Amino acid sequence: MKPEVEGTDQKGMIKTQRDVLDVTSKVILKYEFENLNGPFSKLLTLASTLLAKSKNKSSSLQEEVLEIIKNVLLVEKEKLDLKSLGGMKIEPSLKEIIKQVDTPTEANEVD
Repeated sequence: MKPEVEGTDQKGMIKTQRDVLDVTSKVILKYEFENLNGPFSKLLTLASTLLAKSKNKSSSLQEEVLEIIKNVLLVEKEKLDLKSLGGMKIEPSLKEIIKQVDTPTEANEVD
């Protein structure tokens, strides 16, 4: 987004970008994709940009963004290549969520 456009209403633009992230995640959850990594990697890029912009500004926004990504990951993890997504150039907090979802826990393991 052009800086002069974003500068007209910074709080509004960040909220709009968060809303876009939310709607896009709902589309990913509702519809079937032949290759889900493509749309989801774009979602991660958007989330990473939003997290970078909101650093030191709004912890509630950061929590919302991370929660949106985590929810999609948990629901769609079987359809995603988590290793390649974890190798993307994204915010460390997003990489950590991917790692958490990719690492089986004792509660998730079946005997």
